[in-house]
Amino acid sequence: MKSKKFRITVINSVLLKKICEIEHQLQYFAFGMHFFHTKKMIFKPLQKNMQKKEKKMGF
Repeated sequence: MKSKKFRITVINSVLLKKICEIEHQLQYFAFGMHFFHTKKMIFKPLQKNMQKKEKKMGF
């Protein structure tokens, strides 16, 4: 009985480790997507402003 229970705990710990790794990767991915999105949100208006200024200056 002892060996069976031990094997289950080993499998559980391995599964937990895998789940943690996957969650970690997902967090990185979500952060990357969020960062990319906010970057777009910041740079799009800046580009529009720059284009307006360039038009005013006659470029």
